[in-house]
Amino acid sequence: MSAVKHSEKWFVYIIETPRGQYYCGTTNNLKRRLEQHRTGKGSKYLKRNGVKCMVWSAAAPDRSEACKCETHIQGLPKKHKRVIVNCEMDVSDIMNGYYR
Repeated sequence: MSAVKHSEKWFVYIIETPRGQYYCGTTNNLKRRLEQHRTGKGSKYLKRNGVKCMVWSAAAPDRSEACKCETHIQGLPKKHKRVIVNCEMDVSDIMNGYYR
């Protein structure tokens, strides 16, 4: 008997800090991850800078694509991140460069 692979949904998200900075991450549980960030258990960056709110999230096909998208977003200037947030883009739009 072969084991059935459990398919988890992965997400890429952006959190805004009280000072207007953006933090990008990935998770398979948005609600849990946001709570971790709010209680200072999610990342050192947000522990120091605080969490205002999650301003954007999008589902990714799998963990690998979520991580690639996260890395891509982290390398963008803030004005491009703002476009992603304001236009509610999905992962494929971002990876194809439609935020420019």
